[in-house]
Amino acid sequence: MRYSLLSRFQGVLLGAALGEELGSYFWKQKLQQRRSFPAKHSAEMGHIDLFTWHPGSDREEVSLSQSMPSGWGKVALYLTEKLILKGGWQGLDLEQIGLPALTDGKEATFVASPGVTGADLAIATLPVALFFHDNEFKRRQALEEVASQFKAKPGAWQEAWAFTGAIAAALKEQLSPRHLIPQIVTQLQSDEFSREDTLHDFISKLEQTQTLLQEGRDLGAARVSLLSSQQVGSSSEMICLALYCSLSTPEDFRLALIRAARSGNAPQVCGLTGALMGAYNSWVGIPLVWRMADAHYSSQQVGGVSGAKIEQLATRLLAVWSGVYNSVDFPEQVPAIAAPGVIRLS
Repeated sequence: MRYSLLSRFQGVLLGAALGEELGSYFWKQKLQQRRSFPAKHSAEMGHIDLFTWHPGSDREEVSLSQSMPSGWGKVALYLTEKLILKGGWQGLDLEQIGLPALTDGKEATFVASPGVTGADLAIATLPVALFFHDNEFKRRQALEEVASQFKAKPGAWQEAWAFTGAIAAALKEQLSPRHLIPQIVTQLQSDEFSREDTLHDFISKLEQTQTLLQEGRDLGAARVSLLSSQQVGSSSEMICLALYCSLSTPEDFRLALIRAARSGNAPQVCGLTGALMGAYNSWVGIPLVWRMADAHYSSQQVGGVSGAKIEQLATRLLAVWSGVYNSVDFPEQVPAIAAPGVIRLS
């Protein structure tokens, strides 16, 4: 394999966390600019330099309005932790999500409410994408279960299915940037999905995204083509922007996240982009300065969990997936995992 499965697991969770933090930082800076210069048009505001950003850049408190999007990365980490403790998917209680002490004794709570979108669900169910990356039927079944218990909008689980399918393809080293979206569209148009009226807009947006990629269009053109609003896009638009940012520069984690931040739907699009880029490029593909950032400056969007804690959760999740009885004792240097007879000692 190009990268180890452990490195890809770690890349997905850490990439999503970094993406949400970068997106949150950009969103906060934009809000601050609007408050400081309310009479100015957004195009006239000062340039926000994202190339010097690093985890912890937004540690200074910024006063925010209630319109600030909430991060779903903390839900993904909660589900990851519960899945590890349960030793599998069966028996997880998802209807009332309390988040006890994911971080240094600090307690946070989250309760799912009606209106959960496909973009929200795609981030929240990242552990589903990881745990069932090799089992399409169980991944779909789990997504439908989570969508039902989260009271998600119609079509939300299908959108999440499409995005987590991209994650699964990357984990299996089957993700082709040129062919991923056509493959997703073909599956969505199959008999098992064709009756869903809510999918028509999503499929249309996916086809527009593929055209943008084939023609090599820039981010400005992608925003104009995909966004119905320059401020906040729909769930399908966010997912398509994340796919565009990831697939247009698939080998450059940093550039993909910066472009996602500038897309105009920063926190959600960045979180999705970070997860997919982390799956494709793995943990080692994340810039070293971001990976080695002081744990004190870890992302608030995922409940303040440090990068080291995220890597540990990813390692233990891989242990549970591979059938280890006690994931706590799983070694940091993971041995090769393969079907019997495929890899043998010399």
